[in-house]
Amino acid sequence: MSCTLCILFNHPYAENIPDLEEVYGNRFSHLRFVIPQRETTRADTLTVFRGSFTFQGMVVDAIPWLPQDSEWYAFIQDDAFIRPEVNEGNIGELLSLANADAFFPSFNTLNWTWWWLPRIVWKYFYPNNPLSGDGFEHLERFLPSREVAWAKAARFGFRPYALPKPRPEELSYLPLVGNTDCSAEVLYKLVCGIYATAREKSFVDINYPLVNGPSDFFMVHRSLLPRLRPILGAFAAAGMFAEVAIPTALLTEADQLVRADASGQRFEWALKLSDLIDAPDGALFPNSSFLIHPVKLGMLREAPDRYQAILDGLSGRRTQRSGEAIPALASGFPARG
Repeated sequence: MSCTLCILFNHPYAENIPDLEEVYGNRFSHLRFVIPQRETTRADTLTVFRGSFTFQGMVVDAIPWLPQDSEWYAFIQDDAFIRPEVNEGNIGELLSLANADAFFPSFNTLNWTWWWLPRIVWKYFYPNNPLSGDGFEHLERFLPSREVAWAKAARFGFRPYALPKPRPEELSYLPLVGNTDCSAEVLYKLVCGIYATAREKSFVDINYPLVNGPSDFFMVHRSLLPRLRPILGAFAAAGMFAEVAIPTALLTEADQLVRADASGQRFEWALKLSDLIDAPDGALFPNSSFLIHPVKLGMLREAPDRYQAILDGLSGRRTQRSGEAIPALASGFPARG
């Protein structure tokens, strides 16, 4: 299969592009970079003017710019890295994409343990609020209908649900996010504002299948891109956080969506910097993980004696030599060149 790898930057770290090119350049025939707020002279790099909280807007901007002759498009954040044995020739088989039109790692219903939720509920219920709204009215008019959306969500066990009013202890993390000077008491009152007119003032009904999930890597078949773009665009205009916008769009629009558990691949989302620095050469991907995250190249440069060795491990220069067979991953699928 043919696959374009599109690397999305949350921040304008153009200095990382050469190293990312070194990691992926010989593994994907089309490699593209999307970077915010910083212009370059590179033909393979698109400058966009988007914020990191709504990076689905970067995908919206990139779709008409990407090479149009690929069968699949893989979108990955610049601090997530795919195991070096994975390439354009075997990624489809490893992720079980033979009959699919999208891949997304995993979905979850909204709950208060996730510290982004206060932002989500305010954006969704109060789009015209002068403090937190974005002025994008009637979001659902630009999404798949509720009937269609819930029918597709039901394939993964999702049903309409209600979000209970949070207890103060459930929002104890709020003062820690963004180094805010607001007290926990003030923030709790702001969050509870959405329940002022809610059912029994203790629940809000989630009437659309909003889900969240790690959006640092996902794949889309070319047939789905034109349908996905306006949905992601609407979510971006509404200021909806990317890790709700992207999984919800894929859940409700894709016809055959594969998750990580169905593919048999492991994703390591909470890798520590010390794990990378201390890892033996050739052992950067614990438990044969398909992907590791976060890998902050700028922070790794602060350990210059290890940086090149880690970059070698991410690119596979020490595990894959010219003419050698590429080993199979944990799924047991045979690898192809």
